Amino acid sequence: MYGNRFVHLNNKKLYHSTLVSGTILMNPKRKNTFIKILPLCIALPGDNGDEYDKDYYLSIKYAVNNGAKVINISTSKEFSFESKWIRKAIEYAEDHEVLIVTSASNNSKIIDEHENRIYPNDIDENGVPFSDNLIIVGASSYHLDNKLKSSFSNYGKKQVDIFAPGEHIYTTSANSVSGYKYTGGTSFASPLVAKIAAILFSHYPELTVSQVKSCILESGISYNLPTYKTKKRDSTNLIPFDQLSKTGKIANAYNAFIKADSISKAK
Repeated sequence: MYGNRFVHLNNKKLYHSTLVSGTILMNPKRKNTFIKILPLCIALPGDNGDEYDKDYYLSIKYAVNNGAKVINISTSKEFSFESKWIRKAIEYAEDHEVLIVTSASNNSKIIDEHENRIYPNDIDENGVPFSDNLIIVGASSYHLDNKLKSSFSNYGKKQVDIFAPGEHIYTTSANSVSGYKYTGGTSFASPLVAKIAAILFSHYPELTVSQVKSCILESGISYNLPTYKTKKRDSTNLIPFDQLSKTGKIANAYNAFIKADSISKAK
């Protein structure tokens, strides 16, 4: 038998999943009734090297087969010796109308360049898209100025679809006395987008995965103000924010609902 069905109780090792889950579910003022989480662990934080392609494939397929509608992957890998397995898993999810949302990662690099490519992604080795059910999310900050892009976030006009808040995120924590903490990273921008998708599916179950994806990407808020691409702070490192991703936008839940509602009423 491959894998382990028993929950690991080492909170110091598995802290990341608690932070991510809280980003999706937590609302201190009211109970969330729209989303349920199926947690799957494919690696322990701090492990050396990337996750196995096999584990990506098996976990995505398991989630699809057990009723997941949105799969959030708050991790990425730089090496993929069997990238066809990841591609097969993404296509399997698309065949079953399942959306995958994943983080752009935190290396402050342009992932359009082949040497900086991350996995999972939705392009083949020739740079041609092979699916329409994957969203790659970069992290934005709370600064509406030249620091709008989080300094750590990867970016790319061809590979990153959209940005979402990824700094100073208040979420659940297994290792803090209060049970909550502030954190940051593209790992937390990704589940915010996944949360929007999950609630859209909940309210508009008739929408296809492609339609929900387009609702999120097309309804974001555009910003064309100059922002730093990387941690380097000088004028040669500035670029308009809307050139850092395919959409040039930051995801907006309210706008996504307006878009989804219009599509639903037109059916």
